[in-house]
Amino acid sequence: MYYIFFALLPIILYYLKKYINGGVNNKTHDLTGKFIIITGASSGIGKVSALHLINSNAKVIFACRNEERAKKINGRNSYKFKKKCRLFKFRFM
Repeated sequence: MYYIFFALLPIILYYLKKYINGGVNNKTHDLTGKFIIITGASSGIGKVSALHLINSNAKVIFACRNEERAKKINGRNSYKFKKKCRLFKFRFM
């Protein structure tokens, strides 16, 4: 009786681990021609979101408060995705 349990234990553990970790979304959407503004794109979840959107062929506008961080992010993304990035300065009243 115990041998059946030990024979099925690896299979049960595999599916339990898969269930606990959740599914993985490997779908990529083609966002060609879409313009998306990301606020807080110089760090955190805004940065990760912007990188994924760039990878989906969207035109992403990084809205950052710190110009130095924006330049650093711009430099990293240009060679990573082989796309030219441009920086714009906006003046708020």
